[in-house]
Order: sequence, then C-alpha cells, then structure tokens
Amino acid sequence: MLYCINNNVIFDPLKHTLTSSKFYPEKDTRLNQPTSRCLSLLIERKGSVITQEDFMNEVWRKHGMEVTVNTLYQNISILRKTLKRVGIDENIIITVPKKGITLSAKVETVADKSFLTTSPHLVLEQQDDIPLNRKGSLSLFLVLWMALLLSLFALWTAFNQ
Repeated sequence: MLYCINNNVIFDPLKHTLTSSKFYPEKDTRLNQPTSRCLSLLIERKGSVITQEDFMNEVWRKHGMEVTVNTLYQNISILRKTLKRVGIDENIIITVPKKGITLSAKVETVADKSFLTTSPHLVLEQQDDIPLNRKGSLSLFLVLWMALLLSLFALWTAFNQ
C-alpha cells in the first residue's frame, strides 16, 4: 500500500521511499528503516498525538532494539528534512509539548505511483521562472553586451560616413 501525502509525495512503507511529483518523480528518496517506521506510525494514527513511549515501542522495541529518546528526535528531524527536500515545505509533523507528535497532512492511499502523472487532483508545477545559474547568467550578460557594442559600432560607422 502506498500513501500520497499532500497530493505531491508518495510514501512506500515497504521500500522505505518517498517520491516527489514536484522535483524528481522518476527518482525515489530513501529513508532509513526507523525513520520510515516513524512516518508509517504517524500515518496510521493520523489525527492523534503519539507519545514518545508509543514511538519507542512501535518503531524500535517491536524490532528488538532499545534506543534513547534522542534517537527518536533525530529520526523525526531526518523525516522533517527529507519531507522538505522532496517538496513538502510546510511543517506537517507537529510536536505537541509534553504530549507527543502528530501528523497534520492530507494523506490518501493510492494503488501505485502512476498517481503522480495521472491524477486530476495532482497539479505538477511547471517551473518556467527557474533562475539562471551563474554560468548561464554570465553567458546572457556577455551576449547582451556584445549586441550593444555591435549596435553602437553600427551607429558610429553610419554616422561617420
């Protein structure tokens, strides 16, 4: 089962991957297993606050590992950064002080990744306004400068004849 998060990222809990429709729909971003299990738990219990103890039990102890709370928060941090990198800019993982963590996102189950290209609900953003990189900017500047010089030279020769 795959999950579509905020209509633009597909999460595959079996492969531990996130796939973005915004940036690289053909490339998966891999999560480590505990981070993937954290996201799975947040999705399964969407709308409720999950305590540290629940995370520890479901993500690590069930798999024979004992870790510190710091490890939990490192994995949540990794998850937040990865979600941002694949195109979810808003903070959808909310820390509720002294209670736990909850997921604040639109999540739908989807059959496969073809949803990325065929869903009428999903709008792939076209980036026509991508800024030029430095090399491209320099080339454009030189071309425009040469055009200006040629125009001035043509005017000067026409004026002096």
